[in-house]
Amino acid sequence: AAVANGGTLYRPQVVQRIGGNDTEPEIQFQADAVARLPVTEATLEAIRTGMRGATTSPRGTATHRFVGFPFPVAGKTGTAQNAGELPHSWFLGYLPADEPEIAIVAMIENSGEGSTFAAPLFREVAALYYGMEDQAPAVQGEARRGRCGAQRGEGGGFGRTSAVRDGCPLPTSVEPGCAKPVRG
Repeated sequence: AAVANGGTLYRPQVVQRIGGNDTEPEIQFQADAVARLPVTEATLEAIRTGMRGATTSPRGTATHRFVGFPFPVAGKTGTAQNAGELPHSWFLGYLPADEPEIAIVAMIENSGEGSTFAAPLFREVAALYYGMEDQAPAVQGEARRGRCGAQRGEGGGFGRTSAVRDGCPLPTSVEPGCAKPVRG
């Protein structure tokens, strides 16, 4: 968020306001700026340009994930190695890239590449934020696979958000189409 807003670091807060009623007034919480990123404006602009390129450039790592999305996204993919397991997938970004309104981080443990799993999840969350139904583009040559690596049939989801959507309380679950348990 600090890259998107020009370098200001704000104290994290969960509540923006508490609605009032007949006896209690509404309470608004103000953002509390606590520091600035220790970089120049030129460096911030170079970072923002690179993040826009990750989602728009022909060589961008997530360009194929944002084809047809109605808002320009600036972002960064990531894949963190995880000894003996599938890597952790992440994508962070903000949008609209030219006038940032929201920053989102999607991080999925033990799932695979950032552009394969976390970037599509970021797109889903962004679409929900804007109240749209969004259909992510199909990627030619990419098999539809669940988190455990089992190939899925067309029309089914990847299962990468099923634990969140279903509120699965179990530490492990078996994903439809998978022959082995996956971490939830």
